[in-house]
Order: sequence, then structure tokens, then C-alpha cells
Amino acid sequence: MVYLIKVYSIKELMKGLVVLLVMVAFSSFRQIAASKKEYYPNGELMCETVVNPKGEIHEKWYSLEGQLHKIYTIVENRHNGPFIEYFKHGSIKMYGFYKANKKDSTWVVYYPSGMPKAKGNYISEIRIAKLNHEMDSVQILNEANDVVNSYQLFSNTLDSLILYYFDDSYPVVFPLTYSLKDGIWNYMDENGNITRQEHWDRGDLIQIKNY
Repeated sequence: MVYLIKVYSIKELMKGLVVLLVMVAFSSFRQIAASKKEYYPNGELMCETVVNPKGEIHEKWYSLEGQLHKIYTIVENRHNGPFIEYFKHGSIKMYGFYKANKKDSTWVVYYPSGMPKAKGNYISEIRIAKLNHEMDSVQILNEANDVVNSYQLFSNTLDSLILYYFDDSYPVVFPLTYSLKDGIWNYMDENGNITRQEHWDRGDLIQIKNY
């Protein structure tokens, strides 16, 4: 049996490679999630939204003057991932990270000059909340079951409650997720010098130093 082997020229190989790359690019393009743009009445871009194949919503918001204002990601109707806010002139105003709609990890606030103004960490923690029917409020308890905070029912603070029901009617005790400052928080002047330092322990302010 005789096998014929075709020898391709460099030109033919390059042409085939270009075709292959175009096919791969087209295939990848088809997998890119839907995107849309919204505009202000003056025609300036207001919001640019991209939904990737995982269902994550990436949004960029712009000011009326066309300057990038905010960048963030929405997963299952909640903020998740990096969050960036910009000043009107374009420099970063705030940078941080969200986890399940709560501030998490390191957050930095900047001066318009670009120098850091404040920097510290957040942690997400579940605190037990107890419904007080007589006071028409929700009381937040610490690990020792002491009341550390209290909120009126149906306030905006209680937007992420996971409720447990008693007699299928009223919630009695339920977990409430908090974003709590934790560790060292530094506050700086516009030259980068620390002017104030706070020591936090899971939402409790332990110590303050002013310089």
C-alpha cells in the first residue's frame, strides 16, 4: 500500500492557521454573554452591562459628563467581587471587595490626589437577632446573648435577613449578616502620614491612637 503525503507550503500553512484562529475567535465570541448599553437623554453612555456565561453581571456606570463612575459585579442579585468608585476627574475614590452584598476584605478610600485617606479590613459575620414584639424592634445579640444593638422593624438595615418562623407566622430568632471592621484601620493626611489609628475586633472598637 502506498501512502501519499502532501507537503504544504509556508503560505498554505499560514492561511490554514489564520482560518483556524478565526474559527476559534468566532466560537469564543458566541460564548460571550449578552451585553447592553444604556444612555442618558443627552446621548452619553450611562451604563454598560455584560453578563458572562456563569450568569455574573458586570456593570460599569458613567457620569452625565461621560466619566467612569463605578465598576462592580452582581452575582445572584448581590454585590460580589471588586468594587471601584471614581472621582469626577477620573482617579479612584474608593476600592474594596464585596461578598454576598457585604463589605469584605481590604477597603481603601482615597483623596482626589490619589493618596490613600483610609485603609482597613472588613469581615462578614453572622450575629443572632431576636425579635422584640413589645418594642417593635430587632435586637442584635453578641456571643454572651447581650444586646449590642437594636433596630426598628422593616428598616433598611434589615434588608438581608434570613428568617426562621415560629408557628408559621412571626420570626423569633434569626441570623443577620454584618460587615464588621476588624484589625487595624489607618487614617492618613494627603501626604501619606498616619493621623489616626483604630484597632477593631470584629466590629468592636478597642483602641484609638491620634498622631
